[in-house]
Amino acid sequence: MLPIKPAVNEKETGISTRSTNKLMDALPCPICLKPLFPPVYQCQNGHTACASCCKLQLTKGTCPSCSAPLGGNRCSVVENIIESLEINCKYDILGCLKTVQYTKLSKWAEHEDVCEFRPFHCPVVGCNYEVPKLILPLHFQDSHNGRLVLSELQPDDQRKASFTIETGDSDYDVCHSQYVIVLVSSDENTEDQGSDVKSFFLIHHQVDDEFCRYSFSCTTFGPSIMSTRYRLLVEIEKPGNLKVNHTIEGPVLDNQEDKTLLSKVVRHGDCLLVPKLNDSRLGGSSATRKDFSFRVQLLLL
Repeated sequence: MLPIKPAVNEKETGISTRSTNKLMDALPCPICLKPLFPPVYQCQNGHTACASCCKLQLTKGTCPSCSAPLGGNRCSVVENIIESLEINCKYDILGCLKTVQYTKLSKWAEHEDVCEFRPFHCPVVGCNYEVPKLILPLHFQDSHNGRLVLSELQPDDQRKASFTIETGDSDYDVCHSQYVIVLVSSDENTEDQGSDVKSFFLIHHQVDDEFCRYSFSCTTFGPSIMSTRYRLLVEIEKPGNLKVNHTIEGPVLDNQEDKTLLSKVVRHGDCLLVPKLNDSRLGGSSATRKDFSFRVQLLLL
């Protein structure tokens, strides 16, 4: 099973992001109106201000809230409240359980940029579905008749996946496409290798009737941490043990950078293009889709 985590439980994680935001909205600096960060200063009547604004106001010598003398007294109560706050990831509603101290928010953006629960778009043209990356394989199964295939670790530490693509009319969607998700487990020694998926790749196969060809492309969902290049071998199997092999090697492209990438790689030729079967090597007559199948092997380099 895919490691889909449940949505965050605020009773378990303490103060929620929404509660923290409300609290910080009630503690702005009255001068710049930005959230307060330590050190926090106060006048003799207890009105607070951030350090930057206090430095600007010292030349005037009065509190902007009550005009009382403004000194250099720290407000330890407010500082302790701020330092005790924890912020949930903005993707907590999607399942992220990580938190960070409010005073360390400057580093939090780095986490949210790579958070495994941040939304990823479905790269299928015309599909506007967005969901955490780990749920995308299930989306392909449910919405695009996709298949899941687990890769195998090779002696040279490369990963290989082998599968067959049938070519009956019912095997294709309305866009004349088929989709195979190749799962890469982080621990190849476990009995249930699919229980901890580290990365996965999309094999997109399409029939192009206009140019009389078949296309096969390999892309990844976000920057690949497993492999930057791939080799794709496609063997055409036809009754009578007649076989034709085609292969391509190239960079693994990120389908999250461009929502139209799957169609662009075909137009630009950045994929494996296989001519339709209509020559003497396969019997001398045009072959229909039901006459053959593709045996596909993906090697992650």
